[in-house]
Amino acid sequence: MSTQGPTLRTERLVLRPMRIDDLDEEAQMMADPRVMRYITGGEPRPRERVLQSLERSDLFWAMRRLGMFCVRTHDGAFVGDGLLVPIRHSGVPKELHTDPVAYGPDIEVGYRLTHDAWGNGYATEIARAIVHFAMEDEAGPRLERVIGVTDPENVASGRVLEKAGLVLIGETEAYYDTTVTLYERVRGAR
Repeated sequence: MSTQGPTLRTERLVLRPMRIDDLDEEAQMMADPRVMRYITGGEPRPRERVLQSLERSDLFWAMRRLGMFCVRTHDGAFVGDGLLVPIRHSGVPKELHTDPVAYGPDIEVGYRLTHDAWGNGYATEIARAIVHFAMEDEAGPRLERVIGVTDPENVASGRVLEKAGLVLIGETEAYYDTTVTLYERVRGAR
């Protein structure tokens, strides 16, 4: 697994491309039903799926300068991940869920935090850093549009996306084969 993406720094956090040596901490976070409540309805994600996500992220970094970030505090404590990845549209056959070519063209900003990291403002810090990298940073992909999706019941996550500059669009069934609340940011719009 390569580390082809950038390292982003915020006041309290370091976001760098996921590496294979992050697998244990990422898998432990994704096995926590509290973390997965609004992602998979509380179903833990098996370690094999987490590994596939890391491998897919590596391909995204190589192909499109997009991928998953490992998020740590400045002293090295793992707090979660950040995402700048092509989003899976509804209707993509299950056998293609691991195929990076089957994703996109919409690019999703996202984040997941360990339960211990909740309530510290890290989600907003992560989302802002990723949106800035995605749209404004000269070293970033300079995207014209990014989106974020949340479970309609996850109001707190919607507020985070809004603090990162995304605007509420409304509910849609266009992604992940379920109803989600869609947010977007378009370059030049405010």
